Amino acid sequence: MSEETLEKTIGEFKTETKFLEFVGAKGNLNFIANEATIEGKYLSGLGLDGVTFKLTICDEGTVNFEEVETNQTTTEQRARLLEIIEEKTIQPFRKKMVVSELPFLSINEVSGKKVHLYLSVEYVKPITKLASFIQNLEVKVDETHVNKISSLMDLLGGDEVEAEVEQEVKLEEEEEVKNEVVESWRKNIEENMNLMKSSKKAELEEKLEKRKQELFILERDFSLTSSKLEECKSDIDLLKSRLKTFEPEKDKNGYIFNVSEALNETVDLEPEFEVILRNKLTKVKGINVDNFIKLFSMGEHRIRLCKKVNGEFNEVKNFEDMDDELKRILSECEFKFFIEDDSLMYRGEMSWAEIVNQMIKDGFEQDSDWDKICGSNSY
Repeated sequence: MSEETLEKTIGEFKTETKFLEFVGAKGNLNFIANEATIEGKYLSGLGLDGVTFKLTICDEGTVNFEEVETNQTTTEQRARLLEIIEEKTIQPFRKKMVVSELPFLSINEVSGKKVHLYLSVEYVKPITKLASFIQNLEVKVDETHVNKISSLMDLLGGDEVEAEVEQEVKLEEEEEVKNEVVESWRKNIEENMNLMKSSKKAELEEKLEKRKQELFILERDFSLTSSKLEECKSDIDLLKSRLKTFEPEKDKNGYIFNVSEALNETVDLEPEFEVILRNKLTKVKGINVDNFIKLFSMGEHRIRLCKKVNGEFNEVKNFEDMDDELKRILSECEFKFFIEDDSLMYRGEMSWAEIVNQMIKDGFEQDSDWDKICGSNSY
């Protein structure tokens, strides 16, 4: 009768801490799996919010750790993320030791929902580690000690009746041997502990240096990307502006307009200050950084509309309940208005001149007498 042998699966990464399985529970039901997913934001804050990772536990203490439907990280970066998982605190869960800080999810769904799982890891008690360490120590005993130990063994296996003086001498030798062996063992432990500390320190220093280099590269790339981003936005705005010059003006809609000067003061942020401000804001949840920065450069203008009938200007004052015709005209404009305190307002990055030119293109008209009534600075 042949014995069936299962083929082992060796993963891409080998972890210092052995990953055993994923476990979960719902009521009295237990769930066990060898693979699960986790969102990158729980592992690192370095732009991994939209990245999902799949962790598969393989044989011989190895794992596979890969992105799901994206390709933003390198093998080295994923290896570092695995180290972060190993550094997390472990706690008992249903007679197992698990990484309780990280929310893994099952690959398969149960009743239409994915199951919350914990990563179960192999846990070795500190006292067990020390015992294993001591067991592997090599205590050196010279020939003198060997002879003394041999004499001690002869004493233990010899005649029970010995001369009193001889017995006292052998007991003294026995105590001396014990003390020397214990002292040698103690020194050996100290030397090995110091060696372990030095090795661990060197390892941590090496990791720190690598992380510093990664931070330098990320900050450099962020600076270059931010500069290119602003340059691209500026080019887009310029191209939009140039394209608008080729657009034909709409038919006159019968409304005369006046655009007020800016009702607020805009602020031109220094590039260095903007970078600092953006870095601070990214740490605050619920804030759209780009929209917040735009608030400094946005101007606010009040727009007054009227119709000229028999030489008289009939101003539109009830914007909260405007007629359907005016609603349609405003909705077809190239930029958006808003109503505040029953006044028509514009808030955005367009200058006073750009707003005026766009309104003329949208079919509105200007009238110098209306501008005088509105208190224009030109008169």
